[in-house]
Amino acid sequence: SLVGSLLFNMNFHIGMTLGMRIKSALIAAVYKKSLTISNEAKKESTVGEIVNLMSVDCQRMQDVTGYLWVMWSAPLQISLALAMLWGEMGIATLAGLAIMILLMPMNAFIAMKQRKYQITGMKFKDQRIKLMS
Repeated sequence: SLVGSLLFNMNFHIGMTLGMRIKSALIAAVYKKSLTISNEAKKESTVGEIVNLMSVDCQRMQDVTGYLWVMWSAPLQISLALAMLWGEMGIATLAGLAIMILLMPMNAFIAMKQRKYQITGMKFKDQRIKLMS
């Protein structure tokens, strides 16, 4: 248990550190590009869009990087948990599996709604930053 906890925390630390480095590199690249952007391109993108790229989108990349390991470990953990549950509970395990599968579309629907609200919020932030500039 102690070794598992140490390895988990080390994995989490490495992932978050990598995420911070990627975020820093992306912010530097966006900033450098914003300094060398042509006048025609400046007309197409607002200051708010550039600020959002530097803050929100780069933060999203950092968050994703910290949890990339879940893509391979979550199916493995679910499979192992189901196997252990099958050993203890037998056929009743299938009820839990069915509920998990049935909740997937609802989870996807909620995620799409959340993304829609986030995009709407970004538009308001763009307008606010444009007004302040």
